[in-house]
Amino acid sequence: MRAGQPLTDRDRLPWLKRLHGALTEAAAAKRPVVLACSALTARYRRILVGALRGVRFVYLRITPELARQRIAVRTHFFHPGLLTNQFEMLEEPADAITIDASRPLSDLLGEIVEHVAAAGD
Repeated sequence: MRAGQPLTDRDRLPWLKRLHGALTEAAAAKRPVVLACSALTARYRRILVGALRGVRFVYLRITPELARQRIAVRTHFFHPGLLTNQFEMLEEPADAITIDASRPLSDLLGEIVEHVAAAGD
């Protein structure tokens, strides 16, 4: 990715399986966990969840323009040229908590906590 080459499904699979393992370990220990990643497709999200119950996705919806602006001011491994590919691959999750990512971080966190707490009732 640093060189501007998008990852393939083959590249992503071991990473997704490791993340699923981390989620499984947390669930077995009854530890709440937050995992932040770009699970761009429904298939990737299915791999992450597997047979786990109670997993909730939060989708931070952002425009390509705002994402480009944010990437431009950060030191990050992500090559800006990959942004178009990421948005082309994106399958917006229908069953996620969807949050407008253009708002301030404190607002986003507050809204996410409210949604997750309400889902736990």
